[in-house]
Amino acid sequence: MSGGSEQAEKRSTPLRTHALFFLASIAVCLLGYRDVVFAGKSFLPVGETWAVYAAPPYASGYHGEAAPPFSSGYDVAAHAWVIQPAAYYERRAILAGTLPLWDPHDGLGRPLLANGQTPLFNPLHWLVLIDPDSPALWDAYFLLLRFVAALFACYLLRELRVPDELCLLGAALAGLNGSFTVHVNRGDVASFAVVPALLFCTLRLRKAPTATVAAGVALSVYCVLTAGHPEPSFGCLLTCGFVALGLLVLRSPGARARFALYYGGAVVTAVLVAAPSWFPMLELIRTAWHTHPQSVGANGRPGFTALQWLLPDVFSPSPQGALFSWPYPTLAFLGVVPGFLTLLGLASCATRLGRARLAWMALPVLIALKVFNLWGTRWLAKLPLISQMKIPEYFPPPVLFVLGVAGIVALAELPVQPRRTRFALLVLPLIAIVELVLLAPRYVPSSLLVVQGWPAKALLAVNLAGAAAILSWAIAAGGRRLGIAAGVCLSVLVGVELASYRQPLSARGNPTAPAPYVTWLQRQRLRQQPFRVMGMGQYFMPNFAMIFGLDDVRVTDAFEPTRYVSFVHRLLQRDLADGWFMTAETSRGFKLPNPMLDLLNVRYLIADLASFPLPVGGVASHSLDQTLYAAGKAAGWSLATYEIGGERLAGVIQQLAENEVSAQILVPKKHPYLAFSLAQDPMIWSKPPGGAAYEVLVGGGKGAVVFSALLDPKGDPRDRRWRRERIDLSRWAGSTIELTLRVRAAGGKEWNWGGWGDLHFQSAGGERLGAAAVGGEADFRLAYSDAEMGGGGVVENLRVWPRAFLASEPLLAKDEPDELSKVESLSGTRAPFAVVGADFPGARWEELCAVGACRARAAPLPVTDVREGINDVSLRFEAPRPEVLVLSDTLVDGWRAWVDGNEQPLFHVNYLFRGVLVPAGKHEVRMVYRPREWTIAFSLSLVGLALAGAALVAARRRRPSVDTAESGHV
Repeated sequence: MSGGSEQAEKRSTPLRTHALFFLASIAVCLLGYRDVVFAGKSFLPVGETWAVYAAPPYASGYHGEAAPPFSSGYDVAAHAWVIQPAAYYERRAILAGTLPLWDPHDGLGRPLLANGQTPLFNPLHWLVLIDPDSPALWDAYFLLLRFVAALFACYLLRELRVPDELCLLGAALAGLNGSFTVHVNRGDVASFAVVPALLFCTLRLRKAPTATVAAGVALSVYCVLTAGHPEPSFGCLLTCGFVALGLLVLRSPGARARFALYYGGAVVTAVLVAAPSWFPMLELIRTAWHTHPQSVGANGRPGFTALQWLLPDVFSPSPQGALFSWPYPTLAFLGVVPGFLTLLGLASCATRLGRARLAWMALPVLIALKVFNLWGTRWLAKLPLISQMKIPEYFPPPVLFVLGVAGIVALAELPVQPRRTRFALLVLPLIAIVELVLLAPRYVPSSLLVVQGWPAKALLAVNLAGAAAILSWAIAAGGRRLGIAAGVCLSVLVGVELASYRQPLSARGNPTAPAPYVTWLQRQRLRQQPFRVMGMGQYFMPNFAMIFGLDDVRVTDAFEPTRYVSFVHRLLQRDLADGWFMTAETSRGFKLPNPMLDLLNVRYLIADLASFPLPVGGVASHSLDQTLYAAGKAAGWSLATYEIGGERLAGVIQQLAENEVSAQILVPKKHPYLAFSLAQDPMIWSKPPGGAAYEVLVGGGKGAVVFSALLDPKGDPRDRRWRRERIDLSRWAGSTIELTLRVRAAGGKEWNWGGWGDLHFQSAGGERLGAAAVGGEADFRLAYSDAEMGGGGVVENLRVWPRAFLASEPLLAKDEPDELSKVESLSGTRAPFAVVGADFPGARWEELCAVGACRARAAPLPVTDVREGINDVSLRFEAPRPEVLVLSDTLVDGWRAWVDGNEQPLFHVNYLFRGVLVPAGKHEVRMVYRPREWTIAFSLSLVGLALAGAALVAARRRRPSVDTAESGHV
């Protein structure tokens, strides 16, 4: 790196270079994402994400073309699960003049801004807060991230003494890299996008250690820290820190201390200023349940997946026939041409010119090896925090970028390398890629080698590598004009290849326009006391409640209150999807009927009416389906709905390879024909052939077979439909029989999921038996339904408890397990109760009882005046005697309560909820969420701002001291 003053360095960057870099970065965004810019496509995951937009009515106002599901897609749902819903609440909080510390809409309430995935403090994120309902703003935000990455990659390469025409490679490499392709819209991309800027500022600081440049380092670090996903943020900072450590080694002894002082000061200042983004999260990690145990950092990917970094299409096991299918499970990759350059960079480290690069490449390479747990890298997984991070998922993107940059620097050095060395450096990567292509059949399934057109993919990879070698030779030996032309062509080749891996996107539209049933629920919320809702199955994504201002008892987040998780596992649903998503599906152990829904204030359930497992007043009860389901659910049967060929039917679904269910059924006298439809789950149509035999028996498992059929949609496309059948049971008309449904796998036992849809009785003439509606004693009634819900409806729970109530008889438990057991044992009690635990202020209660008749039994009284704020809630009521005020919202550390202006202790009630003691009389109770860690965080932030201000003032008082003694390559 050449020396010179900072001002001289600025003058040495002509205006045409700035224009070139800006135009190249804009071109990458316009052309690489032309479908978003010109064709109305959206980065938002509309129409492709399980449990978010997989079925109506999630996107009520959306009428565009949805992208096909990713056959091997990564968690693109994360954006719709966390970032987008939180943006709505962030905006409401800001307009209310506060911060969204608490989210009252998910899982009985939970910390929000401390979850590490709410990027409120990130300045780039502020763009979408203007209007979170605007997909155009979200797309502009994601394009802005890619533009920032592309632009600073150009400046980073120029700082590494790369000619301007080769700096354009950085725009393509950074703006279209495999990390953006795979992650699309996740919070990860906000961290990855800032890596080029942070590395650029680090290199500038190495050359000119001044307060101004250090401020650039601090700003970059701050943007990474506040990006909205802690693990990729840490991976990016660790990788960039390792690069800085290597650059420190390359410094002369006299300049090393100054560089370390400025860099360390910038990082410390940024960390302090960003404290509100990380300090409360650390406290939440300590106190909350989360999905990352201490051992997760020790996980690694199979070694062969490293080949996917270089040859993503060739080593892709995804069942896609098209060229340029990105690989799974790799979550970042380079591509063939960038991979060729990376191999060139690694090989050049053996030369005199490239030897210095080992200093700043060595530690990032160490991280790359840790991804695969190779060569003594397991010790990294034992370091604090890293031990709980998914290193193979979040660390490769910045590492691969650093390796790609090293390759471009090596390419820029080729013209000054000796001729033989130059030839060897270009031939070795080409030979390596050819050998890797020949190695692919060992790791790619043999069926895919034919079905997925592997020979074409292999030939294309070899041709791309060959083209990269030829263009690199032209750059090295072709003279100035030919070298410039070849450099531009190589940049275009990188851009075209990386852009080709991109998956289809959905047409732009508002994916969160409220469906009619959501509008109905919002109106009910204005008319009624606070209540909660709960979607069942894929109805109503939990975090969407935040968008619509509704309260959902479920939550989709990696950090959840520990008691909430224990409660859900024991009393609501034992098998959570991915360990943290409560689906409310009976097949996953969701319990219904369940009096816990009363206790949790769940007034409305959004469900598929055809598969709702309980009688519902106001709608025909599906008694035949429900009877068979109740008899077979322990053996792996469930109620579910399939849409096949545009026809959507519900029924009893067999989930095991070989199984049967039997139940006592009364055959109606006038409707003795059993009608049903058979189908197999469309998800298994492409699996290995085999099919299944369906039988109906009367008289138990060894009774008479009255129906038999074989379905094989995997081998016979004619079976890819609902197959209607009818059985004559006239000889048993008016009698109760033991009816058995049996499924036997005919082959391929692993893939035989199917079911019996629309089970009902008919007359001889085909008239359907109408089930009588349940009367007024039903626990549930149909409250709302419309055609857009596709057979779904809003079911009202008629026995729900009020959100807040007064209890005059607290029931004392000795510890947490006893609290949960007592709540479970009292679950059959229809009236609200109050179980309290070890934190109950017994002495205060006895004091109140001494002056009031609190021991007299009295029915719990509802509290009707409940007013919710962003981080607070107020209640007004009159207590006829000393009472325990119970608010059915989560109690976690940080909540404080004031009764008539006097602070009183909060305690747990019914294991989860907030309780406070109140004497007889009229009262106003205010509960506020004020965790102490936020006070500490903002204090640290003020210290950081003060340090930054002091440094800038000091810098203005003296002329910058710049090291001018160093030059050379890095």
